[in-house]
Amino acid sequence: MERDTNARGRKDDLAHRFYEAHDLALLDRRVVAAGIHSSYRWLALLAERGEGPPFVRLGKRVLYRKADVVTWFDGVVQRYEGGAL
Repeated sequence: MERDTNARGRKDDLAHRFYEAHDLALLDRRVVAAGIHSSYRWLALLAERGEGPPFVRLGKRVLYRKADVVTWFDGVVQRYEGGAL
């Protein structure tokens, strides 16, 4: 139980970093996943398919600009609300 509480607290901290970041901030995949309430692996899978939010690679790091993530996510929500998914 303590492990679940610690994991939840860590995810909440990452989500907070996402919400508080400037729109032009570059955020890593862990922060973005927490911010949009998804998993790291799901974002990685979308990136492999070319279906997720735009990202840049800096060496081995994958970074997302917050504004790009928000724009992408808003488009996904609009398609879903419109019945296209």
